[in-house]
Amino acid sequence: MTEKRKILTRVAVCMLLIWAATLGIHFGAMPSGIPVGGTKDVDFWEEFLDEKRSLYLSASMEVPRYQVGIPFLFTYSGGAMPASVDLFLTTDQKHKGGHVVIEEVTITYEDGQSGKFVRKENPRAGILSELEVFPSDQRENREFYAARISIPHCIDERQDFTLNVVGYIQWKGGKQPFNEDVRILYSRGGYVTIGWVQVLLKWTL
Repeated sequence: MTEKRKILTRVAVCMLLIWAATLGIHFGAMPSGIPVGGTKDVDFWEEFLDEKRSLYLSASMEVPRYQVGIPFLFTYSGGAMPASVDLFLTTDQKHKGGHVVIEEVTITYEDGQSGKFVRKENPRAGILSELEVFPSDQRENREFYAARISIPHCIDERQDFTLNVVGYIQWKGGKQPFNEDVRILYSRGGYVTIGWVQVLLKWTL
């Protein structure tokens, strides 16, 4: 074996050992939305728990994910816009067996752009289901119910925004209208990791 082949063999062995130890290098930058408080741009969760409010509205932003590259060698993961929004309306046993109807949702971005992506002609609805809360949030003689309403592919700007949500809760005892705001802060977090970390996360999640 010539000296050149020896060097190439050593390099190949070193690269193989590095790959076996890491399973590759993987990068990512994932956009997300962070709710800052809930109803009316302030976190009224505690007031809701203490029965000072009859409902609590929150939201989250769901971003479609993609990955390019060679698995277990080198990959890049990211999030593609437009993103979707999940609205969560929480209430108590007063509205048990009811449902939530969203008639209008208007979005206002940080730079002043605005638009409406739910209208009365095409409302969205969700059934109220029993909700388990943390022990610290539990209240005596009180049960919690929540409805989730998804609005797909409605967020196309990478900036903070506020949603104005108009609708009502319908149950056998009547109909309760609401008009609430939820503010979402846009964020984009990056990371660098090795393949073994991704494998362990898949095993544990």
